Amino acid sequence: MVDESKFSNETYEAIEKVYESLPCYLGKKTNFPSWFGDEEKGDNHFITVSFEPSGLQFWGKLPISDFLKWQNKFHELIANFPFKYEY
Repeated sequence: MVDESKFSNETYEAIEKVYESLPCYLGKKTNFPSWFGDEEKGDNHFITVSFEPSGLQFWGKLPISDFLKWQNKFHELIANFPFKYEY
């Protein structure tokens, strides 16, 4: 979890670089940042994120082994971000 209320322009730029560094990022091909596939196009496997008042919300459908690799990489990339919630 990350706390969007603490984001600045620099934070948004940094999180975009994180997104680009995660496995199977689709770039600007989708309406929301997505990896592996696009839910709106009916792809079987995908991860998507949106900003919500409570923070970043991720949802998707992915084989567990792929998800765990993706999740571990995400946590590694945001380890030193000041806006990270402890979980």
